[in-house]
Amino acid sequence: MSNRNNGLKVLIGLAIGTAVGAAIAYLSDEEKRNKLIDDVSDTTDRMSENIKDAYYEGRIRARKAGRDLSRRFADFKDNASSTMSDVAASAKSFGHKAKDAAQNIAELTEEELASLKDEAVKKSEEIADKL
Repeated sequence: MSNRNNGLKVLIGLAIGTAVGAAIAYLSDEEKRNKLIDDVSDTTDRMSENIKDAYYEGRIRARKAGRDLSRRFADFKDNASSTMSDVAASAKSFGHKAKDAAQNIAELTEEELASLKDEAVKKSEEIADKL
């Protein structure tokens, strides 16, 4: 088992050494090194531009969402205010109708009492006449 681990370590070391040697050989050629530097620079520039574009697009979307949300809340507020006014007007109208109905009932009761009083006076006069 120990021989297997040692063999594996040797293979890993050999692979790493080969990769480092290939990188050094590649970078020792000035033309290839300059091309690699240009490619890395171009890639970072593109990534930077993409990040900036995403940032500004996000800001634009956030502003638009904020405006849309403000408009929706304003519409909601207007609708709620209108509904509240309608309910208040209906309640006021109902209150007036209830007051009028109560007055009508009170007037009917007073008329009926006056009528009963008149009848009572007539009856008492009839009884007094009979006596």
